Amino acid sequence: MNIGPKARLLMDLAFALGIESADGLLHLPTLYQSRSGHTDSQFQQLLLKLEERDWLDCETNEESTWVRGLSHSGSEKLCDGISPIEMWNARWDGKWRVFSFDIQGRSPATRFALRKWLQRRRFGKVQGSVWIAPRIVAGWDKELAKIDVGPASAIALEGSFLGATKPELLVQRAWKFGEINARYRDYLRFLETQRLEAPEQFSEWYQTESQLWKAAFELDPFLPRDLWPQSDYLGPQALKARGEAYLRAASLTRISSLGAS
Repeated sequence: MNIGPKARLLMDLAFALGIESADGLLHLPTLYQSRSGHTDSQFQQLLLKLEERDWLDCETNEESTWVRGLSHSGSEKLCDGISPIEMWNARWDGKWRVFSFDIQGRSPATRFALRKWLQRRRFGKVQGSVWIAPRIVAGWDKELAKIDVGPASAIALEGSFLGATKPELLVQRAWKFGEINARYRDYLRFLETQRLEAPEQFSEWYQTESQLWKAAFELDPFLPRDLWPQSDYLGPQALKARGEAYLRAASLTRISSLGAS
């Protein structure tokens, strides 16, 4: 089931506002309504709808419903199930999950779907048909079966590489951290040069901000800290800056709404 534009906006704001702390989610109704034009009633209806789909983790009392965060299903829908801080802080067990396949002669659609799956699950390409990840991808066999890639054409292994293949060399080879950092620099430059000063700027700001964030987010494997490249990795800095920018946007919107009332 696809995410509609209003639902995507709400989920994206929930993800961004929850970066710094759960308290940021208290600003969700005001910021969402400033961008969507929804009334309080429409906002509550959308929350209930997304809770029924199990895309948001909500809490409800007799008067209203509020968001505690994205659910597991919602995280999968919006951001490939990625929780940056949790993934960065995870301890690497020293083992690689190696995925190898042979799909010569398969349809272009199957080859494309497999490549998209590998990228979505943040595997890095070591060579040809050998891709690696530092963590287990739960349910990988069932996911691949959906795109018609079965045991006869793909295998998954767990272990370490022999020889002079040090982890840092594999990371350098498998993921394009030069490009990842370049995208994060573009994102941070935007936040620095296009600082929000008024709530009416948020709609236009959000369009560019979300595009720049997505460009970096989709390329980043969010490796455990033990595997970060030695060169400056800008992911944590960008994530923190994003959380602060959204809290600022929410604060400006709230102050404006109080002044109007």
